[in-house]
Amino acid sequence: MQYTRLEFKDGAANRRLSGLINTPAISQDVYSCFAHQPVNLGHPFIAKAGLLNKIHQKVGWEFFDLSVDLYCTLNQGHQFTFANKAFNKTLGFSEAAFLNRSILDYVQLADRDQFLSVLNTLASGDEVVEFESRLICENGTERHFSWRINIPEGSDEVYATARDITEQKRHSSIIEQTHRVAKVGGWEFNFITNELFWSDETYRLHDTTPDEFTPDVTRAIDFYAPESVPAITEALRAAQEEGSDWDLELQLITIKGRRIWVISKITEQHSSQILLEQSEKRFRSYYDLGLVGMALTSPKTGWLHVNARLCEIFGYPQHELLEKTWVELTHPDDIEKDLYEFERVLSGETDGYSLDKRFYKKMER
Repeated sequence: MQYTRLEFKDGAANRRLSGLINTPAISQDVYSCFAHQPVNLGHPFIAKAGLLNKIHQKVGWEFFDLSVDLYCTLNQGHQFTFANKAFNKTLGFSEAAFLNRSILDYVQLADRDQFLSVLNTLASGDEVVEFESRLICENGTERHFSWRINIPEGSDEVYATARDITEQKRHSSIIEQTHRVAKVGGWEFNFITNELFWSDETYRLHDTTPDEFTPDVTRAIDFYAPESVPAITEALRAAQEEGSDWDLELQLITIKGRRIWVISKITEQHSSQILLEQSEKRFRSYYDLGLVGMALTSPKTGWLHVNARLCEIFGYPQHELLEKTWVELTHPDDIEKDLYEFERVLSGETDGYSLDKRFYKKMER
């Protein structure tokens, strides 16, 4: 086994990372690289060595083809120099359709000015720019995407990644339309950060808009009629300190001076649901952060859920990894001791265990 030392530069954090490129003697093709410090692939990095093109061709692009998110690079004329397979699968075009075409050809007409403005204002080494836009599919429909885009320091190409948020947008639209018809406003208050979020219908009930008014808890309470302020203030205190629910009929005075009666309601079930959702959200944020590989497994050693980092480590796309068991991927010499500890957990003898063990990556089987 031969190794070539290579220096990486993380364009986002401006750090130098040294790593090893594994070059098998039988093929001389670079097929994996390991940095001594973790590299966030959400921020493109630049390889400072003559093997750059080979890495792109043999490693980098194949890696990005595993992603369900859209990845691409663009030249200064906004033409594709690379588009991963998610572009083809999501938009329905053939791979050849993107070659030497401008990305603007696929951007929804109403969003092109914004998209072009972002591209034209990018400069090498700038911070990552985040925005949303729509792309047109081969069948004429459109899909919504959340973009992260920049030009890494020392590069003359634009690096971009996009996540499909179409279903999220559609779901939000349906909820918003339902609330508007029923005149039901929603709000969310974070007791830790003191941030208050209003739905569009809540703004309408207060005779204002997001452009005209930024809510915070003090100003929101000020909308209540003087006789209603003590009740809503006490309800918020009890919810924070005791997890109590409330069901109150209160008067609001809108920005236009209209007095309206509102029902402010949060049930015990809703309170419990909020706490559960917050807990799950915190867990999900750690789970998906991608610093370490994580998984949920079944009593029969199958994978129930795996995060993206674990897929990256093993070299499998998620759907393939979920079809396997961790026993299949374990080195034969490590299976017995692993299963012994695993059975102890299932029988209740111990709450958990840790051990050093060896796994096979996809390329090694």
